[in-house]
Amino acid sequence: MKMSINCDIVFDNEAKSYLSGTPVTAQINLTFNAATKCRCVYVKFIGESNVKWTKRRHRKGRRGRKEEITTDFTAHEDYFSINRDVIRSDDGTEMEMEPKRYTNTVTCTLPHNLPSSFSGPYGAVRYSVHVFADIGGKVEEICESEFKVWTILNLNDFPHLMQPKTLEMTRNFCCWIWRNGPLNISAYIPCTGFTPNLQIPITIECENGSNVDLSAVQVYIKQIATFHCNDPKRETRVDEQKLCEAKLDGVPKHTTKTIQGVLVIPDVKPTNLTSCACIEIKHVLKMKGVTTGANANLFNEVPVVLGTVPFHNFNYNALPATTTSLPSTSVGIEIGTVAGDANANTNEKQQGPPPSYADVVNTASSVEIGWNANMSS
Repeated sequence: MKMSINCDIVFDNEAKSYLSGTPVTAQINLTFNAATKCRCVYVKFIGESNVKWTKRRHRKGRRGRKEEITTDFTAHEDYFSINRDVIRSDDGTEMEMEPKRYTNTVTCTLPHNLPSSFSGPYGAVRYSVHVFADIGGKVEEICESEFKVWTILNLNDFPHLMQPKTLEMTRNFCCWIWRNGPLNISAYIPCTGFTPNLQIPITIECENGSNVDLSAVQVYIKQIATFHCNDPKRETRVDEQKLCEAKLDGVPKHTTKTIQGVLVIPDVKPTNLTSCACIEIKHVLKMKGVTTGANANLFNEVPVVLGTVPFHNFNYNALPATTTSLPSTSVGIEIGTVAGDANANTNEKQQGPPPSYADVVNTASSVEIGWNANMSS
């Protein structure tokens, strides 16, 4: 912008991270490089979500030539827009600003129950501060800066998440008319509510009565973001990211074992979008039994919740009662963290669509939406 003003925004929180319902304070530093007549300088705090993606198709034109038709699918939602003055005359007339540095502090209290900051391939929830100057009767933006907003999700508010879950998988393998015993896998997790940096013990009981070796058992958590647009018509896009993974040893044929491992929840900010009408986030714990040869793998899953406040006085190391009665052996594990595994879903055969994030936490279901990385802010 061709203005003789330099501007920078300094937040009181160096990390630029705030909780919903708390005040955001920013110091606005203005430097006028020359004497300037200015009516006002003001700040606008904005919270919004945007979704966009583009579809292209071809058709024949009047002369038989191919024409490309481009359609943008979009959605938008406003959460707040709050103005604060930095410089303004008492009577609203123009002021002569001397060529020097001016500093002012502005504060805005965020509304409660805001959706968390989020950015995906088809959309985003963003919070920002914009500085505008009215010079010569023309208002132009001279500076902007984004900040993050997080919402507390207390797992203790959802007691049903403390209940343990067992994921069971079974398969019979056969070749022509010959059929052998089944492969039974049962995985036990102590709860379905987790917080960052938590180590979740996984106990897997496997009875492999088949002639097929179980080469490995994979347990991982996926974040599933669903985006929806409503203009020009309603459409949906889905993006999946693998957050963490535990790889456990397999079980040879005609063998019974109990496998114990640990799934480490990564150090990420939990995203709570239950109050967002554009984007829905849910998390699913999935288990995959990898078999040898050309045999089909085994799959199962359960919806989980990533919160910010852990359970009080909860024993994550409690084991199922049946574990101690098995004549089995514990094996080693390998734990890894993966971000954005695009091929993780290639061969999975799900038994049905998992419940939504809102169903898990017993809240009203959210609507979904999407975004394009090339979209202008």
